[in-house]
Amino acid sequence: MYKTRNMGFYEESASTEAQVIFNVGWVLTDISSAGPITLSRSTVFCLHASGFPSIMTRQPQEQILVISWTPCSTGFYELNVNGLSAGNPGSSGRGSVIRDHHGCFFFRFCEYYGTATSLVVECCVLLVGIKWCIRENFLQVVIDSNSKALVDIIQDRVRVS
Repeated sequence: MYKTRNMGFYEESASTEAQVIFNVGWVLTDISSAGPITLSRSTVFCLHASGFPSIMTRQPQEQILVISWTPCSTGFYELNVNGLSAGNPGSSGRGSVIRDHHGCFFFRFCEYYGTATSLVVECCVLLVGIKWCIRENFLQVVIDSNSKALVDIIQDRVRVS
């Protein structure tokens, strides 16, 4: 939804309701490939009507998902980065937040990135976050990314040619 909003804002191209449902469906399809997910009946109906019957294999239920955040150590800041791509390469977006150990936000952004691979977007959003931390003298930073490829590159487990 953010990607669609940003496309409309930055590229001055309005999206239809069907396009938004289609984009959400692809994101949910990617998420569901990692493990079981639970969707409301109305969400499943919308997605099935929009051409995502593979999500219908799970029994729809009404359920509340509790999401939590574990604070970083006192005196540190946490830089959370995330990039996504609908296709590889494909239409992509990126976002980041920086919080202290109390959960107070110091920096946050999200934006449509254009056409790129997910790894390129993940690397670019990390670079934006690190540059902001250096500029603002936030030097005790814990970096959090859900990209295994990016983490492997940073930890020198994978060589990039």
